[in-house]
Amino acid sequence: MHKTKGEDQFVTYSTLHDQYFAGLKQCGDTKKKVCSYLKDYWGKYRLAEITANKISEYARKRHDGGVLPSTVLTDLVYFGVVLRHGGLITGNEEALRARDRLSGTVKALRNAKIVSESRRRSRRPTEEELLKLRDYFASKTRDSVPMWDLILFGIVTCMRLGEIVGLGGIVWEDFEDNRKLLMVRGRKDPEDASGFDMTIPLLTGHVSIDKQIIDPVEIMRRQRSAATRRGRIFPHSENTVTYKMSVACKKLHIEDLHFHDLRHDGISRMFVPGGYSIPEVAAVSGHKSWKNLQRYTQIRPEELHR
Repeated sequence: MHKTKGEDQFVTYSTLHDQYFAGLKQCGDTKKKVCSYLKDYWGKYRLAEITANKISEYARKRHDGGVLPSTVLTDLVYFGVVLRHGGLITGNEEALRARDRLSGTVKALRNAKIVSESRRRSRRPTEEELLKLRDYFASKTRDSVPMWDLILFGIVTCMRLGEIVGLGGIVWEDFEDNRKLLMVRGRKDPEDASGFDMTIPLLTGHVSIDKQIIDPVEIMRRQRSAATRRGRIFPHSENTVTYKMSVACKKLHIEDLHFHDLRHDGISRMFVPGGYSIPEVAAVSGHKSWKNLQRYTQIRPEELHR
């Protein structure tokens, strides 16, 4: 039976969430976790019941509970993704109206400082810190997660952790060995929450650690998954990698270093000493504007002497 417009308002957020994810090919661990939390909270609400007041109440509860404004904003961004794209997929006009109400509410919450963008980071690991991490993970002979390989791969490819591992991680089927090209699916796009697919070159030469040049293809070839060359190249959990990185940094007294900072390091190395141009770096990092790419570029003054 054909659905009438009036029936849209009776659809619950839970139903819309399930319909959206049923058509999603890939999803990072972080997005999956946040959206699962949103479903638990909003699942019982009908779309017509998702009002500006209820959205504001949700944000204030999260904020008053000690959640950072940037985290609350992330919640609302993913909330909007499901409403907008779920609505487009199902043709649900009430979902799109709820998305419009959300947009207006977020502007008010910004003014009230309930939500805000995350603080811009400029952290890059030093050579000394990287060598400490190398030696630390080399001592973990029984660990099934190749943490040092993941760190090297994150730097040399400038990829996000969620693009490397997890449910949305890179797969062998998207790797062209003879051309050294790799398809990265579902990359973040500030203009399109559904993301985009991008083929990147696996470059060698711009990253050297302890006088050893890092080759991303060689890193891939020594993974256990290389035996079959099927499925995920790095079949590991994003949360597990994040946890192991945190534990290592704590034990080594390396302060305020996150896996995502490796992306900053890799991009900066592409400029210096790599010598790549802005369009060339963007062809690897996936940034669509210099303004966004600039946030990840932290060139040390002493590096220019090279």
